[in-house]
This record gives sequence, structure tokens and C-alpha cells, in this order.
Amino acid sequence: MIKDVCQQTVKSKAKDFFKNSLTGQLSQKDEPYSTYTSEDLQDVIELGIFARIMLIRNIDTTDGLVNGAFGSITGIEKSQNDEIRAVYVKFDHPESGKKHISKLAQTKSLPKDSVRISPVEEVLHGKNVTRKQLPLRLGWAATIHKVQGMTVKEIVVSLKRTFAPGMAYVALSRVSSLKEDITIALDSMESFHLAKAATEPSVEHSLTITFHNTEGLLPHKEDITQATVMKNADIICFNETWLKKETYLPPSLLPDFILCSKSRSEAYTSTSPYSTLAAAERGGVATLSHKDIEKPTKLVLINIYRPPVYPLQLFCHNLDHLLDEVDSKENLPVAIIGDFNDNVFQLNSKILELLTNYGYKQIVQQMTTESGSCLDLVFVKNFGKCPTCTVIPIYYSFHDVVQIYFD
Repeated sequence: MIKDVCQQTVKSKAKDFFKNSLTGQLSQKDEPYSTYTSEDLQDVIELGIFARIMLIRNIDTTDGLVNGAFGSITGIEKSQNDEIRAVYVKFDHPESGKKHISKLAQTKSLPKDSVRISPVEEVLHGKNVTRKQLPLRLGWAATIHKVQGMTVKEIVVSLKRTFAPGMAYVALSRVSSLKEDITIALDSMESFHLAKAATEPSVEHSLTITFHNTEGLLPHKEDITQATVMKNADIICFNETWLKKETYLPPSLLPDFILCSKSRSEAYTSTSPYSTLAAAERGGVATLSHKDIEKPTKLVLINIYRPPVYPLQLFCHNLDHLLDEVDSKENLPVAIIGDFNDNVFQLNSKILELLTNYGYKQIVQQMTTESGSCLDLVFVKNFGKCPTCTVIPIYYSFHDVVQIYFD
């Protein structure tokens, strides 16, 4: 695609640095590693004027420069040795980057209404290597999850790999105008039937728990209400409910379940450093139990959400105290479930190390996010037969659903 649109293209090659064991200094590899996971900055990006791109890191959330923002390249800035120092991007959303644009010294040589995007540095997953690269990837296409909230004049949608009800509606409703009403267009399509084997175990289990970081219960209430994977559970654990203390869920949302919820503001004390965490938006956890659980099970179930801004060392310190308290109780089976924002696919996961030392086993072995990371974890202990789990794709959140089966 890029060859058809751009008259000339250039390649931005990542710079990978490692610590030299002899000198103790950072040394650059001759060639960058091949990208380890889809969550890493890319090893090589081919770019050109008018190329469509997507921002893959948060640069400035207050200025609309967020992961998933789309735009077009309007300029490429090079150094004297012909390396790419930065690119200029005109983002699709008119508000994206307005503050950054106003700070640029506007000259005739600079592209108009464009944001200067320069390389960022971060550690590669699974390697003790620091990568420096532009936080971009080509963006002529995107997943349905990435385009939620976007409005465009025209769109081409592939529905070959839809895996949940509602995906077609989300995709088609991005268009600002249709020649015919969207409901009429959808009614003319064949009905989508979710394969039973994709969301239901083939054998009966004594208890089924569904866990999901839903990125907002109320924004996705219709999706959740229709999701078979929710209805078939005995217990549902949600992270990132985004509920306030005074918020009430509509009775139509999972009416067969009893809700126990804690908002973000209720989860922390008013003392430093927790006051900052408490004042932030979003977050929150909720656990729902079915009114008619057929086989009551003695189980310690802990539902945890660790926001990325919660310092890892402090979180592990508090988790250590929690684990000590759990160990002091009756020797019951324990399941600790949550989005820990700690990718266990990378080396030196502090949370995994801590819980493993306490005798817990982490049973999620597949990626749980769209970017290829495994952030949504299930730790179990004191079970005669180890629980099993499966990861089920969902279209309305960055996170997939994790369903856990207990025998």
C-alpha cells in the first residue's frame, strides 16, 4: 500500500542498546532485534509523505496524542547522517496535538497543522535491551476495537473474522452517513451465531468464573448483556468498571447476578501516595455472583486491579501483606484474579515472582490483550485439581475475556 501512495519511502531502523559487561556502558547493536512481541516498538518502519500511521504509545493524553490516534505523515526530519530524527503528523482528529502545534515555531518550512513526533525509548519485552524508535506503525487498517469512538466519512470493513455479536454494528456505525439506515443494512446480513465451543466448556464444571477488564461497564452495557460468556458464568469479576461510588447499574444488566462493587475512590485511603490514586479517573472492580449457584464452593476469591500508575514496588509490598493474611486463614482454595498491568511474557515479572514464592500457580498462558501481552492473570493455590482456563476474544475492549473452570 505504501508504495502505491508514497513516491519515495524511507526506513526508520530502531536502535537497540545493551549494557556492556566489560565497560558497564551502553553499547548499540549493529542490527536491531526482530520485534519480540506486537507490544514492542517496531524494529523497522517504512514511512513516506502521505503514509497513514497510527500512534502506538501515549505521548500526551491531555493533548489527544494517545495510543490509537490516526493521522498522515506530512514531513520527515533527518539528521546530517541521513537518519530520521522525527516525523510530522497531521492527525485526523482536529483537537489532537493542538497544544504541541502551538508550541512549535511556525515557519514556512514546517508542515502546517502537524505534530512533531520523535523517537521514544523503552525496554524490549523478554530482553535486557533498550530500544529507541518512533512510536508509530502504518495505519491503513485497524481492528474494530481500535476504531471505537472514531467517526469517518467512508470506510471499508472486512467481517471475515468477526467472533462476537455486535462487531459489525460497531464497525459500520463509524461512518457519519450511510445511503441506507444502518439497521436496515444489518437486517439484510446473515445472522451471526457464536460458536458454542468457543465460549462454553465441553464438560460440566463445579464452578465457572468469568474475568474481564471491560474498560467501562456502562459504556459497554449492551455488549455485556448480550455476551454468552457472561451469562454462562457462576461468578463474574470485572476490572476497570469506571463506576463512581454513587453509580447504580441498570437492572437490565445481568439481572440474575448479585453485585459487589468498589469504585476507585473507595479503594484507597486519603493519605499520600494513595490520595493521588484515589483521585484519578476510571479504575474500580466489581464481582457478581449468580443468584442460583447450583454447587456452592468454599473458595477465597480475590479480585484485584492494579492501575499502571500504582508504583510496582509499593503494590508488591501491599500484596505481600495480603498474602500473609490469606495464609493465616483456614487452608482454603484461593484464586487471585486481576489485571496487574505486569506482562508475564517478559522476564523478571515482580508480581509473578512474589506469588510464586507464596506457592501460587499462574494458569493463563495465552496473550490477553490486543497488543500481544498477558496482563490479565489468574493465580491459584490449595486446589486438589488445578483449575483450567481459556482466553476468549471480545471485540469491545482492549482486553480479552478469561474464563476459569473449577472441578
